[in-house]
Amino acid sequence: MRFSRKGKHRPLGIAYAEFKTQEQAQLAIKDFDGALVNGKRITIKTSNPYTPRTHRLNFIWKPRSKKAVKPGPLFEEDFQSLAENNNNNNNNNNNNNTNNINNNNAETTSFSESVGESSQTNSNSNSNSNVLPNTILIPKARGVVSEGTVQEFFKDYSPSKITILNNKKSRINPINLTGSSVSVLARFDSSDFHLDDVIAKLKLQKLNGKRVELKSVNRTKAEELERAAIKLTTLSKLSDASTTNRNLLAANIDDDDDDDDDDAAAAAAATTSNISRRDGSEIVSAEQRSQEDDIGHVQDLTSSSNFTEPIVSSNPATPIC
Repeated sequence: MRFSRKGKHRPLGIAYAEFKTQEQAQLAIKDFDGALVNGKRITIKTSNPYTPRTHRLNFIWKPRSKKAVKPGPLFEEDFQSLAENNNNNNNNNNNNNTNNINNNNAETTSFSESVGESSQTNSNSNSNSNVLPNTILIPKARGVVSEGTVQEFFKDYSPSKITILNNKKSRINPINLTGSSVSVLARFDSSDFHLDDVIAKLKLQKLNGKRVELKSVNRTKAEELERAAIKLTTLSKLSDASTTNRNLLAANIDDDDDDDDDDAAAAAAATTSNISRRDGSEIVSAEQRSQEDDIGHVQDLTSSSNFTEPIVSSNPATPIC
């Protein structure tokens, strides 16, 4: 029975009736289909067996195929025969599947063993041939790392060549909270010790107060690091040379500016101090010209008619009327 949430629709009831033969079921359908039971009209038809859908998560509605449905009711004998057939088919399928799986597993295990052995031998041979026996790599050394600190770290083994290279910033995580790091490549000339023994002994030591990872390196990686270090050294030398040239050029420009300023000041002083007369007879200074002008002005005043000299009497007791 199905009930609605709001109770507006009447509940529906479903009943099943089994008959011995299909003819009896057809007669019952013919007689009682559309009859009234307790004031309600009923519908009678043959029942269809339940066939569950294979894909329950498929959102596209697919109608059930009607070809697989047989008309007429099913009886207990039919259910038993169907169950027996299904069990037999399932057992046969399971046996076939187990046999196929065992055969496939045997083939895959033999193939994987052969491939694994060959790949392992190839990888071991390649790794042993490419690994440098006298070179140790420190991929991340933090702090102020110099050749002196690395020599102190490898003091018992005296490395012949040390290469220090700044590590690149990660593009995935550009914010590095632990600080920058460098890669150190140390090469030894002595063959008295084995590389694994050196790594095992220096594993517990600290570089700049911090533990570092020591590992062997192959030839390709070592050559790549050395090329990168040479490239960075060349670029730094070029940048230093360009900086020095810029400083020298700036100093020369300053000296030229000072010389130009001195020349301009001297020319201005000569221009202001040396003044030529109108007739162009001689060149005198401004101070001499001003003194000459003052003397000429005094002479003009003394020679003019308006100026009278004081009269001095020979007899000072005689008054002058």
